[in-house]
Amino acid sequence: MHLHKKIISLLALILFLNSCDKEINIIESFPFEVSITGNKKISLSESLNSQITIKPERLVNGTTYSFSYFSEGNGAYSIDGNIIPEGKEYELDSLVQNLTYTPTIDGKHIVNFDFKDSNGNTEKAELNYSVSKDITDFDFLFEPVSEINTVGSSVNLVLDITQTSNESLNYTMDIRGQSGELIFRKKESIPGYINNISKGRYNLSFIPTSVSNNDFVVTLSASNGIRKTKRVKFKSTPVEFDFNLSKSKIFLSNSISNELVSITLDRPTLKELRVQPNYYLTIQTDTNNIFLNGKYSFGSIIPLKEFTGITNETFTYSFNRAGRSNKLIGGKITFIINNDTGFKISKSIDVEILE
Repeated sequence: MHLHKKIISLLALILFLNSCDKEINIIESFPFEVSITGNKKISLSESLNSQITIKPERLVNGTTYSFSYFSEGNGAYSIDGNIIPEGKEYELDSLVQNLTYTPTIDGKHIVNFDFKDSNGNTEKAELNYSVSKDITDFDFLFEPVSEINTVGSSVNLVLDITQTSNESLNYTMDIRGQSGELIFRKKESIPGYINNISKGRYNLSFIPTSVSNNDFVVTLSASNGIRKTKRVKFKSTPVEFDFNLSKSKIFLSNSISNELVSITLDRPTLKELRVQPNYYLTIQTDTNNIFLNGKYSFGSIIPLKEFTGITNETFTYSFNRAGRSNKLIGGKITFIINNDTGFKISKSIDVEILE
């Protein structure tokens, strides 16, 4: 009977210890919560840094945590540069883990996370990303080979348009500041617009038709709405020339009724200038009773149109006295030549009256 009681007591002790062990196991397994931080709006070319934080109800040594994610192929996560395949379980090194999300397409992304610990507790989380399509940016170069050019002569320019992507964009170029002709696919008038330009490098030429110290103001507008403006230094200068007089002095008297003076014009040739300016002559005098022979009078503006395009062009004018009964008074005769570009030269000869 005494032995029987001992056996019963031993069985009761075993049952008690087994019950305590189960309670200990239950106590050592605690649920947890998960938070994931990070921006939810990104562009397609960006990567998003996020942070996972595990928040257990109570910390228990030896408990490990892991996660897997499902993005439907819209993007991938990486940790320290190592990509974590979608659906693969990854064990966390700590309760706080940094990771990077890289999208592969634009649009709305829904990423589902499954978390679990080594005790079998689980948790779920969902992230929504809004991934916008990248806007293609561009830059351009508009550069003449020389910042100074003569009116009427051609200067080469380079237009170079580069993009941040291979998106097919059309550009419109607005050029202001200078006046002239731009050769780009065809002859264009400047200031003005040029349409239907694609990215790439182009060789152009520009012929200024008027003198200006203004910079080029070039605006490029892309079909995606981006617009950029640049100022490019440029100066168009007058067409310079010279002329020579055949005489520095003429003589008139009662016996000498007229004198001839030739003007030889030295100007750029047609090979040097794509567009030739017009030239004009004005003859002025402070003498008395001396007249310019022909249909023009002193002070008239005389167009010099009979040009052959060869330098050293010569024009001859006759100066004569008014009549034998009129008293002659000497002085100077001044020749003034100017062109459309504003360049002007004046030279004089003396008139001496002989008794």
